[in-house]
Amino acid sequence: MCQVLEVSRSGYCAWKDRGPSNRELENQQILKIAKESYTHNRGICGLDKMLADVREKFPKCSRHRLYRLQKQNNLYSKRKKKFKATTNSNHKFPVAENLLNQDFNIDKPNTVWVTDRYYICRHP
Repeated sequence: MCQVLEVSRSGYCAWKDRGPSNRELENQQILKIAKESYTHNRGICGLDKMLADVREKFPKCSRHRLYRLQKQNNLYSKRKKKFKATTNSNHKFPVAENLLNQDFNIDKPNTVWVTDRYYICRHP
């Protein structure tokens, strides 16, 4: 395998036995702080909030470095869904009359039916 990759055996063995680099160890510490910040804020914090927490211990940590670590570990902020209007009130169709006028007192079943756009329910 070393011949195919054109690497010396001693170089391969040194690489295999070598531990993580200082930068990798620092990245692990940064990631630990970022995860703590993420869980402390229940996933609602963004990159800037995490970066502020990380920079308390690692003042020279760049935004791009934290973004890369955040992306690799899926620490994305939870976002609210956008409001979507589901009713179009600006139409020219006739509006149905309110025949019931909030008077739900009835004498026998199946006399009055109340409906909504999503479901139909029967008033007893």
